[in-house]
Amino acid sequence: MKPTHTSERHPILDVLRGFALSGILLINIVAFNFPGSPPGYLYDGGLKEKLGYGLLICLIESKFFCLFSLLFGMGFYLQLDRSQRREGDFVWLFIRRNVVLMLFGILHILFIWEGDILLIYSIVGFILLKFRKAEGHLLIKWIKALITIPTLIYVLIICSLEIIRYVEPIGFKIAKFEMEFPVFFEEAKLETLQAIQNNSYGSSMSYRINAYLSVIFLLITRIPVVLMMFLMGFYLGQKEILFHLKSNQMFIIQTAQKMVLIGLLLSLGICVIYFEAQPITALLILFLNQSIAGPLLSVGYLMSLSWIYIKYPHWIVFKLWETYGRTALSVYIIQSLVCSILFNHYGFGWVGHLNILACLMLALLINLILMVCSYYWLRKFRFGLLEWIWRMLTYQNIFPLKSSRNH
Repeated sequence: MKPTHTSERHPILDVLRGFALSGILLINIVAFNFPGSPPGYLYDGGLKEKLGYGLLICLIESKFFCLFSLLFGMGFYLQLDRSQRREGDFVWLFIRRNVVLMLFGILHILFIWEGDILLIYSIVGFILLKFRKAEGHLLIKWIKALITIPTLIYVLIICSLEIIRYVEPIGFKIAKFEMEFPVFFEEAKLETLQAIQNNSYGSSMSYRINAYLSVIFLLITRIPVVLMMFLMGFYLGQKEILFHLKSNQMFIIQTAQKMVLIGLLLSLGICVIYFEAQPITALLILFLNQSIAGPLLSVGYLMSLSWIYIKYPHWIVFKLWETYGRTALSVYIIQSLVCSILFNHYGFGWVGHLNILACLMLALLINLILMVCSYYWLRKFRFGLLEWIWRMLTYQNIFPLKSSRNH
C-alpha cells in the first residue's frame, strides 16, 4: 500500500482538522502561561478576565481535542476502507503507524511539553483496532456506554459530595479541607511556576517527565472519551456522512442544531457551576465537561462547519484550514515548540506574564502565521515534514517530499 494521494483526500476532513488545531492552540497556550491548574480555577479577579475564562471553559476546553479525536476515528475508517479495497495488510500497517505516533508523543513530552495528547491517542488506537470489524449498531452501543457510564459516575460523585457536606463529622472535615485547599493549591502552582522560570533546558526534561507522570490519573480519565470519539468518527465514516455533504445536508443541519443547542446549554451550566462551586466540586465538574459537554458540542462544531462549507466552500479561511489540516502532526508539534520558546525560561520566559485575553489573541496570531506557512509549504511539498517521516516509517519505504509539479 501507498500513502493517500492528494486526489483521494476529502477536503472537508482537512478543513475540520485545521479548525480543530486552531482551537487546540487556544487551550494549550493558556496551559503554557498558567501551568499547574485548570483555566481560571479559583480565579477571583476582574470581570473581563473572568469572562475570558468563562468563554474558554464553555466553548473551547475539552471541545477541540474531542473534535480532533473524532477525526482520528474517521481517518481510521478511510485507512481501513482503502486497505480492504486494495487487499493490503491493514492490521500491521496500522500497528506500525500507531507505534510511530507513540514515539512522536514520547519525544514531544521529553523535549517540548508534557501536555501531549499523541501518546494517549496511540494507546487508545490499539483499542480502536479491536473494533475494525464492528458494525454500526455495535458502535452505537459502545458510544452510548462510553458517554453515559463516566457521566453518571461523575454526577454520582458530585451529588454524594454535596450531600455529605451536611453530614457530621465528615462535612466539617470537608469544609476544613476546602478552606485549606486553595492555599495548598497556590503553593503547588507557585512551585511549578518557579521550576519553569528557573530550569535550564536540560533540567526541564526531567521536570516534564515528572509532570506528565504526576497527572497520570487525569490522563487515564481521558481514555473513555477519546475511545468514544474515535468510535463516533469510525461510525460517521461508515455512514459516509461527510463524504457526500450535499446529499446528507438535511441530516447535517438537524444534527448541528441539536448538538450545538444541547452542548452549549450543558457547557454553560458547567461553566457557571465551575466558577460558583466549592473548590473540590469545581474540579470535579470539569470531568463532566470532558465526558459529555465536550463530545456533544464538538459534534455540533463539526456539523455546523460542514454546513457552512456546503454553502461557501471557497472561503479563504477554508483553504487555510485545509492546508493546516493536511500538516496536522507537524503543526501540532510546532505549536508546542513555539509556546515552549515563548513561555519557558530558556526562551522568552513569558510564563505567568500574560492575561487570558492576551493569551487568546496571541494564539490567534500564531494560528494565522502557521496557517499561511502551511499553505505555502504545501505548494512546494507533498506532505508536512513530520507527516513525511511518519509515512516513511509506517510504509517502510522512501517517498519524495517535494511535489512533482516543482520538479
